[in-house]
Amino acid sequence: MSEEPSKEIVVKEPEIIAPASVEKTLDALKRFEDFKRRVLTEDDYVPIAGKKYIKKSGWLKYALACNISLEKREEREEIRDDGTRVYHYTYRAIAPSGRFADAVGSASSEERDFAHEVHDVRALAQTRAMERAISNLVGGGELGAEEMLGAEEKPEVIEVKEEHVKTPVAGEWKVKMTEKLKPEPSPAPATTPMPAPVPATAPTTAPPPKEMPPGARPLESKGKRYGYFIKTEGGGELYFDPPLEIGNKEVENMVRSFLYERVLDNIKKAREERGLFFSYTPIEENKQLHGISFSADAEVMDEPTVREICSAARWTAARAAEKG
Repeated sequence: MSEEPSKEIVVKEPEIIAPASVEKTLDALKRFEDFKRRVLTEDDYVPIAGKKYIKKSGWLKYALACNISLEKREEREEIRDDGTRVYHYTYRAIAPSGRFADAVGSASSEERDFAHEVHDVRALAQTRAMERAISNLVGGGELGAEEMLGAEEKPEVIEVKEEHVKTPVAGEWKVKMTEKLKPEPSPAPATTPMPAPVPATAPTTAPPPKEMPPGARPLESKGKRYGYFIKTEGGGELYFDPPLEIGNKEVENMVRSFLYERVLDNIKKAREERGLFFSYTPIEENKQLHGISFSADAEVMDEPTVREICSAARWTAARAAEKG
């Protein structure tokens, strides 16, 4: 009669994970610090409170040098009850070996004065998530400049191109992000005249009311008021207080290249592509821009559009005051 097989339970000793050799670790860290000194330039840093923080351009150089891919895991928009817009991103930084690190980044429209609110808030949240992911993978969790910028700093405007590529991670398709700075519009020559205003019902020499009417939205930044916006039956009225000195060529070029061409003209183009009407007329007198009159279909002047106009106007007025 054969014996039954033994049913004795064998306890397996836990495997001990050994760290990399001290020499290899020190060599890798030395090469990393050497990379920072030799490749990153002063333009890749922002001095904040006596310490230098790496900007997005520096983190992207890290990603390039280490052959790191970036995968967008999540993008979420949150509109709160008070109208505040918040974007949330999750990014994964992936090394060629398959090692990866995830990170999240968020940005709110209330944390600073954004020049182009919808785009800039989204771009800032995305930048924060990307920087954190790269830093978590190769930089030991070092904070990036966009985490530390003051409330009045303008975020970098970026164009993002998504390219689907195959990576070593389980042969899955990932999204590799390649980015470049979107150049600011070049100021027009000082001799270039202001663009011809679009016809509207409001006269171009009407001075603004001295008192802000009920229901108006103030243009405020850091406790200072630069005017207000109020919706009307046929569009809206924007008034600057004090008026912008467009006799100053720097202010004139900023108003034209940013407020008109980059913001209002883009709103006009986007709405016209949807078959909607939108036009604006500067209110000027004695080389001063007192405000802007808007004519638009009712559905055009929705909350996101009004917020974008007010944000751009507030930013322009605050910068004009600095140059005045």
